[in-house]
Amino acid sequence: GIHAILSSQTLSGAYSLPRTTLGQMAVRIALQCDASDAQIIFSDDNPAAARLKHPGQAIYNDAGGRIEGNQPMQIGWLTKEQQVGWLAELPSGYRNQDPTTNRLGHCVVYDGNRAATWDAANADLAIAHASQNINAEALWCVTGESVAIHPAVAFPLTRQAGRNMLVVAGEDRLVAPVLSSIAASLVRGTGAQLQLVILQGAKPTDAWALKLPTLWRDLSCDLQVFDSRNTEACLKNVHELLLQRMAAADAALDDSPSSAIDPIDAADPTAELSKPILFNIWQLGRLRELRRDEDFGMGGFGESEMKPDKRLEEILRDGPSYGVFTLIWGENYSTVARWLSRTALRELEIRLLMQMSGNDSTHLIESIAASRLGEQVMLVYDEATGQEQRFRPFNTQWIDAIVSWGAGPPIADNSSTSPA
Repeated sequence: GIHAILSSQTLSGAYSLPRTTLGQMAVRIALQCDASDAQIIFSDDNPAAARLKHPGQAIYNDAGGRIEGNQPMQIGWLTKEQQVGWLAELPSGYRNQDPTTNRLGHCVVYDGNRAATWDAANADLAIAHASQNINAEALWCVTGESVAIHPAVAFPLTRQAGRNMLVVAGEDRLVAPVLSSIAASLVRGTGAQLQLVILQGAKPTDAWALKLPTLWRDLSCDLQVFDSRNTEACLKNVHELLLQRMAAADAALDDSPSSAIDPIDAADPTAELSKPILFNIWQLGRLRELRRDEDFGMGGFGESEMKPDKRLEEILRDGPSYGVFTLIWGENYSTVARWLSRTALRELEIRLLMQMSGNDSTHLIESIAASRLGEQVMLVYDEATGQEQRFRPFNTQWIDAIVSWGAGPPIADNSSTSPA
C-alpha cells in the first residue's frame, strides 16, 4: 500500500537514479527531453520522448519503459498561480485519520530545500511517544521536523552527568528556531517551573538571536539576560546557584537517617531549588572571558577568585545532576576547540550540528555524517546512546507560534498509559 512518485527535470549526470530504482517504476511519464534522458527514463531502444516537438506533448508508458507501452498524451496547462495554490493545498487535502495506518495523523510533505513548518500536534505527539515508550521521567526537547516519516525529532534531558548541549552552526536563522523549540519544550514540560538564563554574545548580524530574549518574554517562566560585558557576573550567578543546590543536597544527606538516599532526589529540598535551569551561552567566540586559560594546571599566583572559564567547567561537570543544564552555541568547531578544553567538551553529550567539513564532523561526533547534510538540514547526536538523527529546523516565521506553544498548558503525564 506504499506508492512512490518521483519527479525530476533530468535524470542524466549528477541527477541519475540507480538502475535498480528505475526498475521498480512501472509507470513512467516523459515530456519533451533530449535523447540521453529519453533512453534513461524509458529504455535504450525507446527514444520516443526525444521526438516530441510541441509543448504539452508527453508519453505515458505503463510497461516499464518498453516501446510497446508508449501512449502519446497531452498534459493540461496550469498558470503559476494555480500551481502554487494546488501545492499549498496538498498537506491539508488528504488526511488519513485511521491510527492503525497513519500514526502521525497528518499528511507528510517533505520540502528538502526549505525550513520546516511548525506543527504543535506533531511536537506533542513526539514528546508523548518518547515519554510512553522510552523514558517518562526525562524532559524531552523538540528540535525540528524529522526527515523520515516519523514524529518530530526530540532528545531527553535527565539529571545525569554530561546532559549538556552543544550547537555548532553559523546561520542564526536556523539556530534561532532550534533554541526556541528547546526552551519552549522545557517550559511546557516543567509546567513553567523552568529558569532561563541567557548569556548573549550574538554578533550584530545575528538578527534573530538578538530578537530571541524579547520573544521569550512570553514564556511563562523566570528569564534573566546578561550581555557580553557581564560575562563574569553571569557565570558567578549560575555557579552560586549550583553551589547552593550542592550544599542543600549534602545537608539533606547528612540529616537523613538512611544512607541510601538518592543524591539527585535530595538535591532540591525547597521548591525554588527544584526548578530546572537552562543556561544559554550564545556565540561562544565573542565571549573572550570564557576562553580557556592555558596555565597547564599550574594556576595563577595570588588568585583569590575563580575565573569564568573554570566556573563554566564546574557548571558543565556538576550542573546536570542538580538540574542545571547548559546549552552552548558556537559558530564552528575551530572556535569551540579554542574556547573549551577536552574535559569540558566531554560534558556536552548532546550535539546539534549544521553542515561542516568532514574533519570537523569527525572531531565532534567521530563520523563524517555532518559533512553530508543539506543546506536546510541539521543533525542531533547523543553521545550517551550513540544515536544520530537528521532533522529540518523550523522556519523563523514560526518562532512566535513555538513560544505560544511553550507557554501553553503543561503536557499531560502519560507515563501510566500503555504504549500504542
